[in-house]
Amino acid sequence: MTEFQVVKSSKADGTWYQGCILIDFPTLVSIFGYPDIDGEWTLEFTEGTIATLYGTEVGINKEDITHWHVGGFSKDAVKRVNEAIGRR
Repeated sequence: MTEFQVVKSSKADGTWYQGCILIDFPTLVSIFGYPDIDGEWTLEFTEGTIATLYGTEVGINKEDITHWHVGGFSKDAVKRVNEAIGRR
């Protein structure tokens, strides 16, 4: 299993959209814990990859979002997030 930790959002300064994943909110919470107050996760994987997960739908409760954007400094962010949720 891919190892990661949830970190302060300041580690994601300068990241940008790298891709997206389709997954429901309860599943994300079961894997990554509850998001920060903005409904986002900032993750740091053991080899140093930084990834952010965030919804972009306006006016929708985060609990109803299934289309999540993945941000990072490279496409490795999407790869690592997919590994962490059990997708290859």
